[in-house]
Amino acid sequence: PDYTGLKVYLTFKNADSRLLDLSECQITGFDSSKVERDQVITIAYQEFTCQYTITVKKDIGLFNPVPVSITFKTLPDKLEYKVNDWLNRNGGMLICEYNDGLTREIPLLDKNMRVKGFDSSAPTDEQILTVEYKEMGVTVSTTYTIKVTE
Repeated sequence: PDYTGLKVYLTFKNADSRLLDLSECQITGFDSSKVERDQVITIAYQEFTCQYTITVKKDIGLFNPVPVSITFKTLPDKLEYKVNDWLNRNGGMLICEYNDGLTREIPLLDKNMRVKGFDSSAPTDEQILTVEYKEMGVTVSTTYTIKVTE
């Protein structure tokens, strides 16, 4: 494990403290290879133990995270259209994953979402629509299927 920057101090009842050498401590529960929130690490020194909850983020070398994928959490309410209907994106909710490992929900109605491939001019049992989401100059996409009837 990479403990770069970790400092452990032993604080006495009289408020004095001493910086411990990490080789004197037993550290468990820390895994820098796992990107996750709420990773609990335990630091033990002699008979003393303390626990901390930390978040491990992917080292991306960027200040702002960028999207790496989107997937549907909820498909749009309308998946079946009549000939010459307009596209209805209501109810669609997507989950966007970022390169720091975190995610957020984004509605299909978001101004940065584009739906491509919609054509209700003729009936079809299966029409694949592509949803593109653009943020920080990066575009990610996914698809869903609709039906067009007479």
